[in-house]
Amino acid sequence: MLSKIVLRDPDEGCWYVYEHPVQVVSTTCLADVEATLQVVEDLVDKQGWYAAGFVSYEAAAGFDAKLETQQPDSLLPLVCFGLFAARVPLQSLTSETDSSADAVSSIREAPINWQMVDTPDSYKTRVELIKQHIAAGETYQVNLTTQLQGDGQVNFATFCRIARDAPYGAYISAANFDIVSASPELFFQCDRDTVTCLPMKGTAPRGFSAMQDQRQAQWLQNSVKNQAENLMITDMVRNDLGRVALPGSVVTSELFDVNAFSTVWQMTSTVTAQTPLGVTDLFRVLFPGASITGAPKRASMAFIQQYETTARAVYTGAIGMLAPGRIARFSIAIRTAWSDKKNNRSFYGAGCGIVWDSDAAAELRELQLKTQVLATQRQEFRLIETMRCTPDGIFMLDGHLARLQNSADYFSFVCDQHAIKAELAALRVDHPVKVRLTLARDGRVDIEVTEIPSNPSPQPIMLTPKAVDTQQPWLYHKTTCREVYDAASSQVPDGCEAVLVNSAGFVTESVIANVVYQLEMWLSARFRFHTSMKLNDGSL
Repeated sequence: MLSKIVLRDPDEGCWYVYEHPVQVVSTTCLADVEATLQVVEDLVDKQGWYAAGFVSYEAAAGFDAKLETQQPDSLLPLVCFGLFAARVPLQSLTSETDSSADAVSSIREAPINWQMVDTPDSYKTRVELIKQHIAAGETYQVNLTTQLQGDGQVNFATFCRIARDAPYGAYISAANFDIVSASPELFFQCDRDTVTCLPMKGTAPRGFSAMQDQRQAQWLQNSVKNQAENLMITDMVRNDLGRVALPGSVVTSELFDVNAFSTVWQMTSTVTAQTPLGVTDLFRVLFPGASITGAPKRASMAFIQQYETTARAVYTGAIGMLAPGRIARFSIAIRTAWSDKKNNRSFYGAGCGIVWDSDAAAELRELQLKTQVLATQRQEFRLIETMRCTPDGIFMLDGHLARLQNSADYFSFVCDQHAIKAELAALRVDHPVKVRLTLARDGRVDIEVTEIPSNPSPQPIMLTPKAVDTQQPWLYHKTTCREVYDAASSQVPDGCEAVLVNSAGFVTESVIANVVYQLEMWLSARFRFHTSMKLNDGSL
């Protein structure tokens, strides 16, 4: 049934591939949920095997009969794990790493036209209905989700595209289904007797420039509403852990941390506890995760069952692994899509935490923000700095390195400034040259030295007729991603240098150079130029 599983290990900074299971243990029967997971845990302990797989959201009543859900989706098991004699580490993730027999088909990704099963108005109506229950004191917070569906299948290529940077990314391939998860959230992690949970609640979109991005992070950090939601869920986790933890061992070591992911900032807290109990016992008290149900859990899940129109399946369930020596790690399966291979149909869930003062329109926008991962175009790229080097050294070195560091922080690149300075200091030139430095995600640096043209011939320029969309990060950072500039060049005749104009009507740059102009020479009725332009506007 299961053929391949790939899981991210954020502690070791690598991926692990699980293939050729010795045994597969699964169930679609609610009454067998807890016993099935216990079988998996016992096999890991007794045989020294690894286990990898998932628990669907609708398995909740198998751990606690008072938890209400939709009828389980018959297309996915409630519990499904493969048992493996070994696992193979994988340092980098590309579609070429899929060595399975169907690799030729799996590395191709067909587009899926995702459609939300609820209309925006119907979702907002249900937000208002839930707020009425909260106002009546029947619950405090409800995580209301909806589902996107589309014809087509997610596969390993989808996984490589959307989950490459996800701390708890996961890919599960079986005969009848594929699961792709770009989850940023830890459900729980066991290291012998220590259990760690990272409840996540609170979201803000990423900025585009480093300055915008930090403003967004600061806003989330100081948001009273998001802090209140996060604290509510953190207290639930503390309470749940307290049911199985040694007395006095539950500790909240971090509160309201803000972390960057590909499209959003998220607020997380850290709760640890000491317990001698196993994974099945932890699922019994913790599952489903507090951040994707609400508070109190039983009441919130009853409203979820009442107001959601589809089963969640693996979405908001748990994906993870067990290893010998009481080691386990499970994510909460958010940012997760799965495909029904037989019917060529795919599913993706997204939702928001609804509280008394929630604004329905704002919650809908947050939900839509969480679907952006489906359209994210991930590709390997490098950061660039192009510098003038003379016998006296690099001109404006500190400014170049500061810009490089800002972009490295934004994209989560390793940037060792001391090593870079040492490499640049080793350059020996007897006349001015151009130095092109590129930085890879893992911190590798390449330096290329070329001559500066002495008398470049004048080149005609032309404003691009199509405005550039400013809502993309590549315009705010120097990278090897050139799609925007290639598109601009295609809009002008051969031999002309394309000059970009943004959607606000500002001239920003050319394809290969900055733009410097004299106002009295370049003034045009078609475009607005202002002497008050700021550098962070993208204008010079």
